[in-house]
Amino acid sequence: KIVYCNNIQSPMVTGILKKYILLPDLNYTDQQMRHIIIHELQHIKNFDIYIELLLEILVIIYWWFPPIYLLKRQLDLITEMRVDKQVMDLLDPNEYMDYIETLIFVKRAVLTTEDDFYPDNIVHLPLVKKNKNMLTKRTYNILGNIDYKKTSLLSYLPLAAGFILLPFIIFEPYYIQNEQLTHTVEIKDYQNSCIEIVNGKHYLIVEGKKIGEIEDPNDSALKGINIVEKDEK
Repeated sequence: KIVYCNNIQSPMVTGILKKYILLPDLNYTDQQMRHIIIHELQHIKNFDIYIELLLEILVIIYWWFPPIYLLKRQLDLITEMRVDKQVMDLLDPNEYMDYIETLIFVKRAVLTTEDDFYPDNIVHLPLVKKNKNMLTKRTYNILGNIDYKKTSLLSYLPLAAGFILLPFIIFEPYYIQNEQLTHTVEIKDYQNSCIEIVNGKHYLIVEGKKIGEIEDPNDSALKGINIVEKDEK
């Protein structure tokens, strides 16, 4: 269903169950109208509105995570470039420049409109946005006629799953459990501590007290402790 609206800046698709193509009240030529309708119908055929809905949900959940906004911007660009490629497949090559002029016509209307209105309360896919770089990249894509592989909805799922599982990943600092400290001793004063060697056996002496036999005298934790060799009496 096509609906004309006075308070939107760009043609767009909206609607979850029932799809609507919203058109701002501009003086379109027949060719411009044809380009716009073909473009928006491709969004509907690709189910792009559901991808946009998923991205909006991720932004709401991960509003505190700056890369999510970069991800959304890049996926928006990929979505538009894919639709542009599909539109080019339906148009005669001689119409490519006319299609670009249609995008520029809408872009100019967006930039010159005083009312900065996009419907924030509904999920939508505008034909063009105020982002200048996006239209530039789309234009290069059209002129280059780059042969992109078809991107299915499934290709977005691993990325979406990563963000959904992110809150369940917990990083904990390393610590020594109590049972691991049972047979350990803390050496605070290395000057009053030493390792005594008696009949080939090594014993740890801390502040004059014999702690016990050392299993590994080459342990890095014992580095710096004086070694004293004594004969057993």
